[in-house]
Amino acid sequence: MLKVTVTPPTTDNGAIQCLFNNLDFFLSHQSEILSVPEYCNILVKGCFVAGLYVGGHHLYLGDLLNLWETTAWHTGDRYYYSIIGSPLSGRNQAHYWDNTQKKICVAPYSNGKQGFAGLWIPASKHIERTLLVTNAGTNIRPSVSKLDIYTLLSQLKQVSK
Repeated sequence: MLKVTVTPPTTDNGAIQCLFNNLDFFLSHQSEILSVPEYCNILVKGCFVAGLYVGGHHLYLGDLLNLWETTAWHTGDRYYYSIIGSPLSGRNQAHYWDNTQKKICVAPYSNGKQGFAGLWIPASKHIERTLLVTNAGTNIRPSVSKLDIYTLLSQLKQVSK
């Protein structure tokens, strides 16, 4: 019997907690974050979409903000930030911030019969739109910012004073 698995990328729980402890602040500065590539392309380790046979992608802060605004990555009080699963069976494990309970939760994503595809499809379409075409004609993701979520929070708070 052949067994195929997908290993999730490493997670920085402190950075994820910082993001969600300051969620309202980051959402209120969304337009500024999205307009500055150094802010938009911040990688928060543990924010990703990955699946068997389809591969995986890290999600930058800007990706999350866009997905939360326009897709099922934000539903009610749930702000999804990662999912790993199978497009064939729909089985998955999703991580989300429950904004009512103020805590991180893990549960399968289910939106009717979609399962994994319910979050994979909008994320993959978003990532496809953000690809850069290099001189060699290859599509690549924008470079990861040298800033981290903590530095961004500090910089935005200084500007907001």
